[in-house]
Amino acid sequence: MSDYYSTGQPQQQPDYGYGQQQPDYGYGQQQPDYGYAQPAPYGEPAPARPKSKALGLWSLILAAVALVVGVGAGIWMGAAVAPYGVASGVSYEFSTDTMPPEAAGAVLVSFVAWGFASLLGIVAIVLSIIGMVKNAGRGLAIAALVIALIAPVASFFAIGVAATTLM
Repeated sequence: MSDYYSTGQPQQQPDYGYGQQQPDYGYGQQQPDYGYAQPAPYGEPAPARPKSKALGLWSLILAAVALVVGVGAGIWMGAAVAPYGVASGVSYEFSTDTMPPEAAGAVLVSFVAWGFASLLGIVAIVLSIIGMVKNAGRGLAIAALVIALIAPVASFFAIGVAATTLM
C-alpha cells in the first residue's frame, strides 16, 4: 500500500527544481507550486514582408494606356466623321451611307481601338480594386481607378471636340 496508511500522513512530493520561492500575493497567501515551470514567453513575430506595389502599378499603367488610346481613337474618329456630319445645336449626326470607304475604314479602325481602350480600362478597374483590397500599392490603385473612370468620358469628349472643331 502507500505511505499514507503506514505513517498516517500524506507523502510529500519531491521538488524537482522547478518551483522557487513564491512571492506573497497579499494576506499571507502564496500562489501554489504545481511542480512545473511557466511556459517560456513567445518570441517576437517575424517582421511582415512588405507588400509588392506591382498590382497597383500595373493597374495604373493599364489605366493610362486606356486613357491615351481612348482619347486618340476619339480624336481620330471625330476627325474621320467631321466632314460628313451635320451639327445642330448641341448634337452631331452623321451617316456612314454618305461616307467614302476610306472614311468608313478610319471610323472602323478607330472604333476597334476605342473598344480595346475600353477593355484595358475594365481590366485596370478590376486590378485597382484588387490592389486596394490587398493593400498592394493602394495609392497607385486609387489613382488608376480614378484615371480608368475618367477615360471613357474623356474619349467621348474627344470625339465631340474633334468632330465639331474640324468641320
